[in-house]
Amino acid sequence: VEQLQGKVNELLHENKLLQTQYDERKIHIQYLESKLHQSDSNLTIILDENTSLKQRLRSYEQTEQVIREMIIKHTTNPQYDNLFKTINKTLSIYEQRLNYINKRFLVL
Repeated sequence: VEQLQGKVNELLHENKLLQTQYDERKIHIQYLESKLHQSDSNLTIILDENTSLKQRLRSYEQTEQVIREMIIKHTTNPQYDNLFKTINKTLSIYEQRLNYINKRFLVL
């Protein structure tokens, strides 16, 4: 009976050690699961931000393409070229007149 009681006590002690190891591992697994959940959340945020940045980049690329097409259209069109030349001439004439008026004003 004493031998069996000793064996039972030994098994109870071993069971207690195993239960402690189990509890420690369970706590560690819970910690790892929480870190994994946090990493998943961070990854989701980064992916959402990445998607948003890709959309903005596409929008900028489209705007750039529209501007490029406008520049090509306006710089290769002789009608606009002549229009700009006429505008420049007119501005030059007005600038000369303004200078003349300013000189006359200074004389007075």
